[in-house]
Amino acid sequence: MERSIQYLRKLKKHKEFILLFLIASLLIFLNLGDRALSGDEYVAVRSPIYLLEHGYPLDTDLVGQTQDVWLTKVGSNEVWRLNTWLREYLIAGSLKLFGITYFAYRFPFALFGLLTILLVYIFANEIYSKKIALISSMLLSFNILFILHVRFAAYYSISIFFFTLSVYMFHRYLNEKKNYLALSLILLFHSNLFCFFTTIFTFAAYYFFFHKKNYVKILKTYLFIALFTLPWFVLTNQFDKLGITTHNDSMLIRIGLFVFYFLFFIFPAIFIFDIKRYIREKFLIPIIVLSLFFMVFIPTYELPQVRYLVFLLPIVSIMLATTIVSFKKLVALICILSLITTNVLYIFPLGIYKPYEFNMSIIEKQSKNYFIERSMGLRFDLFNYLYEITHHVDTAEQDVIDFLNSHGSPYQTVSNDQMTRGELFFVDKVYVRETTLVDWYVSRKEIDLPDYNMHILLTTSDVWSGTPDLVHHRFNNDRKGVVYIYEKRDLINGK
Repeated sequence: MERSIQYLRKLKKHKEFILLFLIASLLIFLNLGDRALSGDEYVAVRSPIYLLEHGYPLDTDLVGQTQDVWLTKVGSNEVWRLNTWLREYLIAGSLKLFGITYFAYRFPFALFGLLTILLVYIFANEIYSKKIALISSMLLSFNILFILHVRFAAYYSISIFFFTLSVYMFHRYLNEKKNYLALSLILLFHSNLFCFFTTIFTFAAYYFFFHKKNYVKILKTYLFIALFTLPWFVLTNQFDKLGITTHNDSMLIRIGLFVFYFLFFIFPAIFIFDIKRYIREKFLIPIIVLSLFFMVFIPTYELPQVRYLVFLLPIVSIMLATTIVSFKKLVALICILSLITTNVLYIFPLGIYKPYEFNMSIIEKQSKNYFIERSMGLRFDLFNYLYEITHHVDTAEQDVIDFLNSHGSPYQTVSNDQMTRGELFFVDKVYVRETTLVDWYVSRKEIDLPDYNMHILLTTSDVWSGTPDLVHHRFNNDRKGVVYIYEKRDLINGK
């Protein structure tokens, strides 16, 4: 009884955060299964189901539909090797628990998103104060970019959580406190390769420059991590000719992007761990200048994509909170309200790139003005998001699924130009890759198919309307787009 009372007293000290945590739960979980799966959620829509049967994620959906170097043979089956498999195992467990639903595909990632908010509160409270911890977790709880990504059935949520956990454990590691750094980095590896390698490189560089006294300690830690990471490379044949090609086919692009992310990593690490020493160490200035040079002048085929930056949001929230607490109350309140209700946090980073659009050929191909101007515009995303989670919002994928399921028979065949086989998983028809001689063909553009009747389906204006990228995400049913569905005529009866 006495222990229970003590526990309740401890909880009472954090009553403001408990209330915030409950609000964040609603924001993340409300209407989670309303939208159809979209975009990259469909990359492995079937593999978790195969995982339950075989013990590892097959990717038969992608055979013949993607680059062959992304797949490899394990036994007689094709498996995905472009990234690690923790996502598939989490989805498989959720499907086993809840059945095959949109909610089940997204549930584990929403849960890790919610746990990230708790982790940020614990982390900031330990290294700073309760006030900074509360502001940090508040900024993250109402960050719509963060919420959209953790509600998405992809690696984003688990990468965010295990990166934040790794930073927290690294802080304790440096201060010789009890930590689980090796475990957190191993789990980060199995969440996302790119985030893992950038993290261990940054940690090693920081340790080398600021903690030179004990190389053996961190070397032992990294060797232990290798025991639980290298076997995946061997299993998925990463060292064969195709595997090497997968990771090196665009080396110049990858160098440019890697330097960019290293720059973004080094600032949070130094800020949190040793800001005063950073100011004294003059050698970091040339590194920053060189990074900016590479970031701006190396021709890249894509912007540093948002999905590769979201795992920094918890650390950025802590950094912002440490600054906000130094302001006067009114100024601090205005800053917090601006950050949680608008997209003001993202305008500046994208603004850096506006003068250098000429270097980004893929942006030119995909309408750079659409991307840049929409990203630069001030929006009130919180209110748009509140509308989305309190209303039913359709996507192009769901519109097509509903139409095909209500027409024809389950034994007919279907193909498409912009939807993968995974997106047609919920359609009661047989998918084939051929673009001719199928009963149904789905297209985003009008094409000439003389033996087909055309159905015009009014839907969302963007094919990626359900993705978490704020440039493409639609918070409501704009119905400004068109999908063309072609039905093969009955040549015998002339219908």
